[in-house]
Amino acid sequence: MFLGVAYFLLGDKNKGMDCIAVNLDFGYKEKISGMLFAQMEKGSLDSEEAQDVVRRMKLSDLITSMNIADGESAMALSLYFEGNTEALEALSKTSGNPIVFHALRLMEQSKGGGQDYGRVLEFLGRHEALEDKVQGAYTEILPLVRKYSDEGRESARVLLADMLMYGLGVGQDVKTAREMFGALAEGGNVYAQFVMIQGRLAPVVQAPAKPNLTPAQIVIQAAEAGNAEAQFQLGKMYKYGEGVGQDIQKARYWWEKAAAQGHRGAREALSNMN
Repeated sequence: MFLGVAYFLLGDKNKGMDCIAVNLDFGYKEKISGMLFAQMEKGSLDSEEAQDVVRRMKLSDLITSMNIADGESAMALSLYFEGNTEALEALSKTSGNPIVFHALRLMEQSKGGGQDYGRVLEFLGRHEALEDKVQGAYTEILPLVRKYSDEGRESARVLLADMLMYGLGVGQDVKTAREMFGALAEGGNVYAQFVMIQGRLAPVVQAPAKPNLTPAQIVIQAAEAGNAEAQFQLGKMYKYGEGVGQDIQKARYWWEKAAAQGHRGAREALSNMN
């Protein structure tokens, strides 16, 4: 840490940032003091990297105050909730924390188009391989997820809704999860639309008051946004006239869209049409 400060004072900000980042990543609590810290916090150094160090230090304090043992994963999740995915991606090959792979899967499945189903399956498999660590890890991270969710961070809201739906680190609350996913779906979140499309919650709780979007509208919106599962489901709806007028050509159109993204069900459906 002090070597990093020395580099800053000597004018070599790159080496300074490297030294400080190493200390932060390993969880050390030393602070940059005096004029240098004040300049960094005020932004007078005019350095994005310096501002990132200040942000990481503040996040490190927050994580410590929440008694989260896996500081590395908590830091990566915090940055992810704030819109920076690099740290989370960097853990994709090395992490032993199931939440990392849960978040990575949700990130992939929330993409509007071009989802990589190979990555989705990889992250599902990595999560399942850490099954024995699930409850402890989720219980530990819950306060952090709730904090960012309460702030309105979409990625944190999606993760918390999934945790509530499956009872991961928190008492299962399907009704609240359904409400959260419904709001996220109407806001355009593709994974939430996928959840609502599948109707995974419908057998557990009764449907709430009429939403602003009908189920068919949610499916169409998600399909047009590029969600392969929605495209597959919309194709089925057109084939059988469920919620929309029966139209075999439109069914084929949407199945071709989903198949182009690697959706197996859509490929099978097209094969059966030929």
